[in-house]
Amino acid sequence: MGKNRDLLNEIGLEEAIIFENPDYDDAIIGVSHDDRVIYSFEKMVQHLVDKDGMSDEEAIEFIEYNTIRAIPYFGQNAPIVLMNEFMFSENE
Repeated sequence: MGKNRDLLNEIGLEEAIIFENPDYDDAIIGVSHDDRVIYSFEKMVQHLVDKDGMSDEEAIEFIEYNTIRAIPYFGQNAPIVLMNEFMFSENE
């Protein structure tokens, strides 16, 4: 288990919904007021680049298709993926 997952357990959020495949533990940046895990989109991309050898573009496409599209199926406790506005201005 990653250090961020351990921290979630320590603060009593062992029931929080987290991404598991890939786990993106190193992309966890916080918890919302309603106990939903918050992930950094940028860190999720970096995770796939570092761990799976994907290019930035491949990682973004993978996350958008396999992760972002699945979030509604997690229900009201779904994780939150925070996207930095600067990511969008760089691609324009």
